[in-house]
Amino acid sequence: MTKILCIGTLVVDIFAEGLDSVVGPNTGFKSRISHHPGGNVLNVSVDLSKLGMKNIYCASVAGDDMFGKMLTGYLEKHKIKSEVKIIKNGQTAKCFILGFKDKSRAFIGDKGSNDCYTSGEVIKLIKRIKPAVFYAGETPSMPNVESGLDSILKTAKTSGAITVLDYIISSDKFGGNLLKCGKFTDILHINDYEARLITGKKDVKQALDFLVKSGFKFAVITCGGDNTVFSYNGKTYEMGVLPVKCVDSTGAGDAFTSGLIAKLSKLKGKTIKEKIKDEKTLLDLILFASACGALAVTQTGCTGGVSLKKAMALAAKYKNRL
Repeated sequence: MTKILCIGTLVVDIFAEGLDSVVGPNTGFKSRISHHPGGNVLNVSVDLSKLGMKNIYCASVAGDDMFGKMLTGYLEKHKIKSEVKIIKNGQTAKCFILGFKDKSRAFIGDKGSNDCYTSGEVIKLIKRIKPAVFYAGETPSMPNVESGLDSILKTAKTSGAITVLDYIISSDKFGGNLLKCGKFTDILHINDYEARLITGKKDVKQALDFLVKSGFKFAVITCGGDNTVFSYNGKTYEMGVLPVKCVDSTGAGDAFTSGLIAKLSKLKGKTIKEKIKDEKTLLDLILFASACGALAVTQTGCTGGVSLKKAMALAAKYKNRL
């Protein structure tokens, strides 16, 4: 059975929905407020479970507060093996998400205990678990992991894992170690905003070319409601988006990456080259991932809309049409 090790951030997402374009004093009880387990590593792990994966390890850091207990309990509910480091008297990361009537969003974040997780701990985990697939997400939000990102990916790669990097940037600046990691990364996924920050290119195809020249042989840039662009072994592709009603875009990128990993895990072979033998396999892979990302936006919260049955049906519906 394929072992999948996922590392990244755990966050409690607190949503306030249906707000006017400006939130001022005395707003009162005008919006629905809900909270959901989140953070990219939880989203990816849960989505993988919902897509039929079984041997999933989720590694992160949380405080020993009520939110930390909620997150680890949620992982256990989905039969995910928790490798969460609990910080005594620490706080769990939180994100307050303001949803406005015009569908725009604002985010207020609290990083909690993210500084308390290190690259050395991740490397020890890789050596102990020996995963077939290693996923890392939002490492810029975990500075003591980000500082050793190249060593982490090198360790995973040399141990025989397929390495998947979802380089989520939650700030307005890029200053991380991504560009050192090309030769150790089998799949890189970012969105168009992150592509501009990382490469300085406004055009996503130029940004993709920059990433390829930086050593990423399989790079994917998702662009929300616009076409996904990706490159594999020197050839560039473009795929349209799947038309669905968007309720909440939070978690779409995590679901996309989960779809990539789930589909890839079911293909024969141990390496990317062995698994993706032809262009048809590549396009089917991206289409399934796109279906997962599309389903994620159909419900509030990050993982509620994703299911294997729905993803397979949506991908089949739009096969050869995008």
